[in-house]
Amino acid sequence: MQFTEKQVGDAMVISPQGRLDATTSPGFERAVLEKAASVQPHLVFDLSGIEYLSSAGLRVFALVQKKWSAAGKRVVLCAPQPQVLKVFDLAGFTGFFQFAGSVQEGLGGE
Repeated sequence: MQFTEKQVGDAMVISPQGRLDATTSPGFERAVLEKAASVQPHLVFDLSGIEYLSSAGLRVFALVQKKWSAAGKRVVLCAPQPQVLKVFDLAGFTGFFQFAGSVQEGLGGE
């Protein structure tokens, strides 16, 4: 699991690539929580590069969302592929997260 990150205004954009499953999610979780500790109010995930998401990967996003919302911060999940969005939907998590069609939209632009 590889990912890039960049600061855009008051948001950190994290763009994971590949599979987020039981094998890759622990390292991704550690890295994201470490990065997230110093992030500005907004955390934006560009999910367009995720080709597979398991329940272990879903757990990472749920954990980040829970920690962020408790701190009054915003997490936005952007541009998930249909098969990834289906995992969120089947788990009943689509109402738990804020989704955007693109990173630009997630950052507040149109």
